[in-house]
Amino acid sequence: MSPWDVPNEVQANLPEQAILYSSDLDALVQGINGEGVSSGCQVTWTSGLTVNVALGVARIGSSDVNVEAGDLTSDAADPNLLRIDIVVVNSSAVKSIVKGTWDNFNRPLMPAIPANSILLAALYIEPGATALSAT
Repeated sequence: MSPWDVPNEVQANLPEQAILYSSDLDALVQGINGEGVSSGCQVTWTSGLTVNVALGVARIGSSDVNVEAGDLTSDAADPNLLRIDIVVVNSSAVKSIVKGTWDNFNRPLMPAIPANSILLAALYIEPGATALSAT
């Protein structure tokens, strides 16, 4: 699968990974407009609810931003509901995790990409999880 593939439910680790969220489309539009990761910035699971963002360069707006490597930790999992958080970097090279929410039916919603930021990764926080899965 390419990075742009949206898996069907059979291919996905979680059914929610087969949903195309508006943040996915926003990231695609940013890429079409020349924004996104130029090099590096891989997000990898380290332990618990912590991920590492690798050293890299991102293009945000019309500027290149040097991204320093560093760890980010997501908030504790909800005991009953899946949550989707996103890892972003902004035009000041600040990396952060934006916590997801739920709709009226307790289905997870991927948060919007903040202004002057690009999406690096989505984190699927399973109910009650104390650690992320590398997948």
